[in-house]
This record gives sequence, structure tokens and C-alpha cells, in this order.
Amino acid sequence: MKRKTVKRLAYFLALSMTFSNLITYPRLTVFAKENGIDAEVESVEDEETIVETETEESEGVAVETEISEAVNVETTELTDLETRVEEQDVVDGEYTLKFIDEFEGESLNKNFWNYEIHEPGRTNNELQEYTDSEENVFLSDGILVIQAKKEERDNADYYTSGKVTTQNKFDFKYGKIEAKIKVPEAKGLLPAFWMMPTDKLYGQWPQCGEIDIMEVLGDKTDTVYGTIHYGNPHKQNHASYSLEGGAFDSEYHIFSAVWEPGLIEFYVDGIKYHEVIDWYTREEGMEEYTFPAPFDQNFYLQLNLAVGGDWPGYPDETFSADGEQLLVDWVKVWQKDSYDENVKKLKAVFREPDENGNYVVNGDFSVAEKLYDAEDWSF
Repeated sequence: MKRKTVKRLAYFLALSMTFSNLITYPRLTVFAKENGIDAEVESVEDEETIVETETEESEGVAVETEISEAVNVETTELTDLETRVEEQDVVDGEYTLKFIDEFEGESLNKNFWNYEIHEPGRTNNELQEYTDSEENVFLSDGILVIQAKKEERDNADYYTSGKVTTQNKFDFKYGKIEAKIKVPEAKGLLPAFWMMPTDKLYGQWPQCGEIDIMEVLGDKTDTVYGTIHYGNPHKQNHASYSLEGGAFDSEYHIFSAVWEPGLIEFYVDGIKYHEVIDWYTREEGMEEYTFPAPFDQNFYLQLNLAVGGDWPGYPDETFSADGEQLLVDWVKVWQKDSYDENVKKLKAVFREPDENGNYVVNGDFSVAEKLYDAEDWSF
């Protein structure tokens, strides 16, 4: 048994007590069995639970975990376990880790993920069939691989690919959502890391809302797009970020979003490139729902690799005969202890125009600018 697996077991045991509606004890038992660990979960009065794990002599690792209202982890010959849990628990002193998958093991963890299966053309005129085949979704050396394949059917090109979601297995409202991803390069591909609402409280798309954390066109892999969709009629607010050197298909990058009441931010490798504070939604013929609807309900995670469709266009000879792969190293979701949902939509405040009606100060640069004084023009 790998040491990383032992660490993950101790982490998930601790996490289950603080977020038990997401990871239940039956799931812990399944997790233990899948990783070759003998685990027994007993129900004890006063809601105290003791979980004992047997050791594996070949690794020389002994882990005994006792969980009650407080979680204590004692280790022998695994001195970094407690540090590991502590480091994963807090980021910047305000976030607590609520979800993590590092894609270890032999196959996708079905306690966390669903396979979404549907025929070609269901959305956006895309060409791929989404399957649950190991040809399209599998784990390899701690990496989730979503692979698009091309074959011939009825004398025509036919594409299959994969899509996985956490719907009804990990649904949440607000947080910091991030994934370490490497995208494929080929025309006609659209890899995506995105979110949709679990129950669609405000109706169907687009009024239900959508958050696209990462979309990269396969023939322009130096640029990522972050977008929210909302409203009735459909509105979207998006921005892009381009690397100064390199491309998102040449190495892994961390794509993330910070989602709070009245605020959604988009990041690449910790660099914020887009912020949205204004949106709305409503049913046909009705008044707008109270802000920050529709982004005030539970959402779930999605990862997929689309082929063709309205935006990326048709694939060409750059599509590899061996298949094209979206690679995901890990996915994490963090949350603050609480969020203030009593927010109002902010309105833009414009400066007074000059005597010519121009809102841009010093638009002709007739006056030398101090670009670091945060006045008028600045970097």
C-alpha cells in the first residue's frame, strides 16, 4: 500500500466527521476496501465513532485513528501524516478543504464521480458520444485521463470521449474550486472544467446559471476562457487569459475560481484575470429573482473533453490516431467557515465628464502621467 494512500485514508476519516453529509461511513468502508485496508466502523453511543485500521507489515506503517468530536491522528513511521492533514486543512487561514481527489487507485472513485453517457449532438452540435468505457475514462499513475478516440462507423469518422461529474455525490454552494490540468492540442477539441446547478432552482439553462472555470480551444492552447452564463434571455460574461510563453498543452497548470455571494473570480496559476459582480436571472415574463440568483444554489463539478461543435469547429488531420487526452492531476474544493449572503448587486459609478463630454481623463496624453500613482492612467 502506498504511503500516499494511507495519508488519504486518515484525511478522509477526519473529513467525514466535519462534512458527513458528503462522505458517509459506508463510503469510507468502500474506500478502505478498494485500497486494501481492513476497516471496521462501529456505531457508539453519544455519536462517538472509532475506526481502527490494521497495519501492512511490508510497508512498516502503523496507523491508528480515533475520531470523536475532536479528531486526533497518531502515527508511527509516517511522521509527515499529521503535517499533511494540517497543511491540506487550511489555506491562507480562511479556507478549509472540503473535497479532494488525487486520482490514485485502479479506477475512478465512484463515491465521488459519475460517468455521464449520451449520444452525439446532444449539446452544441458536438460530435462525440460520451461513454463509460475504459478507452475514454481511466486512471494512469495518479492522473485522470479523459480520452477522445476516433474510429470509423458506416464509412464515416465517429468520435467517443468521456465526461465525469460529481452531481448528487458532491454538491456545494460557494468556495474556491481548483484543478491541476494539462489539455490536448488538436483542432476541434474543447476540454472543460466547469460547474452546473444540482437542482436548477431557477429553471433550465441559461437561467439556471453555469460557471466555466476552464475552457481551452484545441487549436489555440495558449489561451484559457473563464465564463458565467445566466439570465433570460441568455447573457454571458467572460474573459480570456493568454500565456506569454508556452501553452496549456505543454505542461500542467492550475485553473481555479473563487465563488462567493455576489462575486465570481477566475485564476490561472494564482493570477486573477477576471472578476464578475453583476448578473441576473428570471423566468419568462417575470421580475428578476433576488440577487445573487442564480449563483446562490448548490452546484456540482464537471470534467469533459468535447469534440467538434459550434465553437471549436470540426477536427482535422491534427487529431491523433492514438487519441487525444485531457489530463487531470487533482481536483480540490475549499470553503470558508461561513458566507454572508445578504448582498446587493453593485452598480458601476462613473466619473463626471470633462468640458467636452469625455469621460477619459487625459485621453490625448497631453499631460505626462505618473503611472504608479493610482490616478488617471496607471499600470
